[in-house]
Amino acid sequence: MQGLKDIKGLLEIPDYSLYLFLALMMCLILIVFYILKRVVFKKKILTPRELMIQELKNINLNDAKRSAYTLTKAINILEDDKFDVLVATLEKYKYKKTVMHFSEDEIEKIKQFLKEYNV
Repeated sequence: MQGLKDIKGLLEIPDYSLYLFLALMMCLILIVFYILKRVVFKKKILTPRELMIQELKNINLNDAKRSAYTLTKAINILEDDKFDVLVATLEKYKYKKTVMHFSEDEIEKIKQFLKEYNV
């Protein structure tokens, strides 16, 4: 029996499967978060037309000069040929230091223009 060798103890085999699984899950979570951020939480970029309609919603008709500039810009951006007459009437409110208030006829034309775009 002297020829028998002693049985060796168990060898410890390194197992990295848990770390590999956790790294894979973290990568998966990051990819899902990135996709959600790009698709779901995407900011809507407004077109110049939509920006102008928002600006028209906040127009103050008491300030004739600023309103004349805003309305002229809006008509040009919205490319509305029906209201070229309105642009011609707004010219007398632009390029002057002091201006009068809009007349009733001009306010009606402006309201008709605003109604055309549901403002």
